[in-house]
Amino acid sequence: MIINFSIAILASVIYISSVLTHNSFFAISTIVLSISIQVIFIFCI
Repeated sequence: MIINFSIAILASVIYISSVLTHNSFFAISTIVLSISIQVIFIFCI
């Protein structure tokens, strides 16, 4: 639950930064990166 909470915070920060930068490619790449980090956490635990 702590990991999901931190990922939610990370996703909100990514969303805010993508809105501020107006760069859709940056937003998509960071979302893919956060999903891969979540998968790594799941497999590690």
